[in-house]
Amino acid sequence: MASNYVDKNRLRQKKILIIVCSVAAILILVYICARAAWYAADAGADGTTIAHLMAALMMQGNPLDLNFSPKYFVPFVVPVTLLCGFMVFGTYDTQVRDKHKLHGTEQGTAKFMDTKMLDMYNMKYTYPEGSKETDKGPKSEQNIILTKNGRVGFGKLGNDNILVIGGPGTGKSWAVVRPNILQEYGSYVITDPSGELLATCGNFLIERGYQIRVLNLVDMAHSNTYNPFRYIEKEEDVMTLINCLINCTSDGQKSSDPFWEKSETALLEAIIFYLIRYRSKEEQNFTMVSRLLSEAKADKNGNSKLDNLFNRIRDIDPDDICVRQYDIFKQASDKTAQSILITAAVRLAPFNIDAVSNLTTEDQMHLQTLGDRKSAVFIIVPQGDNTYSFLVNMMYSQMFSTLYEHAAKTNRFPLPVPVRFILDEFANIGVIPNFQQKLTTMRKYGLSCMIFIQAIGQIKNLYKDDWETIKGACMVQLYLGGNETSTHEEIVKMAGKETIRTKSVGQSSSGKGTGSDSRNYQYTGRDLITLDEVRRLRPGWAICMIAGQQPLYEERYPTQNHPNAKYLGNLKTHENLYEFNYCNAKSSSVKRLEENRKKLAEKRKELQRSRVTSARPISSPKELNREEMEKLRDNPEEVKKTAAQMPVTTGVNENAAKESDATIIQNTGPNRFRETTYGRTGGLYRASFPPKINPMPASEEAKRYEAESLNRASQSAADMNLTDLLSACEQISNKRNGT
Repeated sequence: MASNYVDKNRLRQKKILIIVCSVAAILILVYICARAAWYAADAGADGTTIAHLMAALMMQGNPLDLNFSPKYFVPFVVPVTLLCGFMVFGTYDTQVRDKHKLHGTEQGTAKFMDTKMLDMYNMKYTYPEGSKETDKGPKSEQNIILTKNGRVGFGKLGNDNILVIGGPGTGKSWAVVRPNILQEYGSYVITDPSGELLATCGNFLIERGYQIRVLNLVDMAHSNTYNPFRYIEKEEDVMTLINCLINCTSDGQKSSDPFWEKSETALLEAIIFYLIRYRSKEEQNFTMVSRLLSEAKADKNGNSKLDNLFNRIRDIDPDDICVRQYDIFKQASDKTAQSILITAAVRLAPFNIDAVSNLTTEDQMHLQTLGDRKSAVFIIVPQGDNTYSFLVNMMYSQMFSTLYEHAAKTNRFPLPVPVRFILDEFANIGVIPNFQQKLTTMRKYGLSCMIFIQAIGQIKNLYKDDWETIKGACMVQLYLGGNETSTHEEIVKMAGKETIRTKSVGQSSSGKGTGSDSRNYQYTGRDLITLDEVRRLRPGWAICMIAGQQPLYEERYPTQNHPNAKYLGNLKTHENLYEFNYCNAKSSSVKRLEENRKKLAEKRKELQRSRVTSARPISSPKELNREEMEKLRDNPEEVKKTAAQMPVTTGVNENAAKESDATIIQNTGPNRFRETTYGRTGGLYRASFPPKINPMPASEEAKRYEAESLNRASQSAADMNLTDLLSACEQISNKRNGT
């Protein structure tokens, strides 16, 4: 480092000397031409000649005798000026073409930014500090804080994506995340592993008009709800959702045979498409998907309730996408299909937990509004536990897609409010589908990412074929320290090489006490920063590499010096900490589902009672004569007692009731159905037609018709007026008497 500093000073002194000598030579040339012109005018010649120039060089006469008249001065100045210009241009052109041959740059031109270079960079690529937003330009809050003096303005580079590399305890949250939140520029989506960012920055954001939403996977009861089904608008969204689920629940291991994964995907797609197309919004969630999977167990005949469901949908629309996907799954043999069902059920097992079910039944995130008003979404994830990381992966994937579609629908490029994704602990989120493509295109929509990793190896393991694309899509890379060798090598490679001058000293002596010393200087190359120097990065310092600029090596940003730092909460004293008090113990949709289940249970009990009643012998109703009917006119209580004595039957065939165990849907259009509850499944399934009734003997059919007639009369008698009641009673008596 010291030798490099000395060489830079010598190069600077050399440049100054060349400039001074050039200016002096020009002045001397002008003086000689003016003297020659004076000699020519004094001799009365028609113009300046070589003899007059020689006389000027010999300085004959008074040195102050000068003549600048065009007649005598210009003929010499113009040719001499052109000659000097050609010489200067030739020298400059040679230096440009042979720049690598210039002394001091033969082996490389890399060097760290000094104060002058940093000032020039800030003038071009940042907004002035302290500036206010006016009609003439944006405000300084649009700067992304990198280091103590390093900044980058939004929209100044090719994109605003930043890759931050730093091991545990290197100050990623304190020196990078918090200062950029305090900039309060646009909306934020923040991965907050410990919840400290929400606690310390929440009150500040609330005071600045932000709408805060929290996805708390540590304490799900105190969290806003998130239902991925609310952001499904086209068929591709279903496939993306399932890919997120499978990729994040496979423990990073892919089956050697893709058949299993594709079959499972087809099964899940069939069920999700069914819920989207045929069920209400309250039933469109992963909990319902898990319940439908539980009904896929085949009976002794090889049929299941799930098979019956899709068979009935096939009768409505054979080309329905849910039917086609289910047919793909059914191509597997019985044992294979059973294995696929078990795999899918295990994958969806977390949604059987009440906390997860409550969290994913409704949606309060409203992701499409992030680009319309200032919002902050905090995602609190458990540290060291990736059980529910698939929910985070789904949310990020749907955020990008939703904001892209929202911008396209509203025709606003970019969105009115820029959205900043702060992806802390990026490796724990899982593989986001097509993330490398989104990084390269999000600038158009006003989106940007700040990716935090502990080492380069993490992103290599996640995105094996696309990690270089992700790294290249980040115009700024900030290194805060660490102890991972591959990361050190990457930093050394990116920093480049510099040219340094080395000195060798030799000494020789003779036997008589005399000798000589020799010193040789030569230029050689060296890494701007070596592996050892990267490993021993000074605590509290950072290396910032900005696309198209020399590396910046300086201290990290002191967050306490930010103008808004006084509004941050203090974790040590517990002052000004934000408390998220929203309690999602039971969402309204969950409560509605529970009420529906209770109603269905009561209906099942009524059906069971009716089956028992229909199996008993039908008793004759109490026969009434004319006088007894007349007495009933003035006594409503007796009317009710008389109606109660009528037999209560449903007329439902018991065999048919046993066969039908589903919710029947009568077809009233391609996508609209009228639902009636029938059976004991609790309304989980739908069909296109009523259940098939087994034929009965004529004698039993006659008894059934009589029972139905009596039942209808008796059930409606209590709600009829007295005249209708008497008429019904007369009809029953006449029917019994055979009249």
